[in-house]
Amino acid sequence: MSLTGVGQALSTSYEMFVAFAFLNAIGISGIFPLAFVLGLEMVGKRKRGAAGIVCNYFYAIGVAVLGFEAWKIPHWTTLQLLISIPPMILFIYYWIVPESVRWLLSKNRNKEATKIIRKAAKVNKAKLSEGTLRVLEKIENEKGGKVSEEPPKGEIKQAILAMITSKTMLLRIVILLYNFAINALVYFGLSLNSVSLSGNKYFNFILVSLVEIPGYYLGYIAIEKFGRVIGFTASMILCGVTCTLCGYAQVVWLQIA
Repeated sequence: MSLTGVGQALSTSYEMFVAFAFLNAIGISGIFPLAFVLGLEMVGKRKRGAAGIVCNYFYAIGVAVLGFEAWKIPHWTTLQLLISIPPMILFIYYWIVPESVRWLLSKNRNKEATKIIRKAAKVNKAKLSEGTLRVLEKIENEKGGKVSEEPPKGEIKQAILAMITSKTMLLRIVILLYNFAINALVYFGLSLNSVSLSGNKYFNFILVSLVEIPGYYLGYIAIEKFGRVIGFTASMILCGVTCTLCGYAQVVWLQIA
């Protein structure tokens, strides 16, 4: 992501810029879900919902900072370099961030997994129960060693066939894909359209980014109180209704509201 971002800034043709932008998108698409999942795996079940919300806070803050930088830095190449070069230092994560315990266990790298668990307990000054210690010792002594990184031959194909041959599963997948597409359309549509509102376009963009923070919190409260289905459905309906009404509103302050 960092290297392709620099490549975009140094591009000498439109075709070169688009090629680097395509590669950059691949990198970004891999970073967010992997970091999100890895972060949540390190948190207990009771705090996992709150941890997911906190992860999204940093996304909103990052986008807001981008708006501020764009406001103060008029030339796009300078801005592109400014946001692309700093992530290069994150290669040190390789030595700092522990591997996913679940992934290690799935690969039968049991000793590495239990070592991380013990270290986490030590850092958090938590005392592992006798039952937990016995389980860890049992896992450490299990035979297995490293296994192939590749899934068994035909496993992915079988999983895909199982999904598409089940009417219930197929319907759910289609609904989720549709919801994801609509969410992306509305989310980026609102973000990009914020610069069309009256006033300072950079300030508007920053506000649209920061408003996600209370939005994430309300989403968390809705899930905790009403469950996923009601919380998700209500959020989608609220967004759809307000976006539709905004199209008919002629007063600027009402559009913003």
